[in-house]
Amino acid sequence: MVRTSAGREASPSLVSIDFQSQTAEPGIDEHGLDGGKKINGRKRHIIVDTLGLMLLCIYTTANVADRLAGE
Repeated sequence: MVRTSAGREASPSLVSIDFQSQTAEPGIDEHGLDGGKKINGRKRHIIVDTLGLMLLCIYTTANVADRLAGE
């Protein structure tokens, strides 16, 4: 509804993905090493449309490549 009220198509044709690495809280079993940032923990992958509306947010271990998470 927000997209159509802004004069856009209901489904986005272009999205943007970004990620953030964070250290794992104590007791979290699933974690990995993000080699580029030297962080042992998890990664948050966020996908937004051109209006900045969040379409998807997933958590993975930090060693998952951004390309794989995007797929």
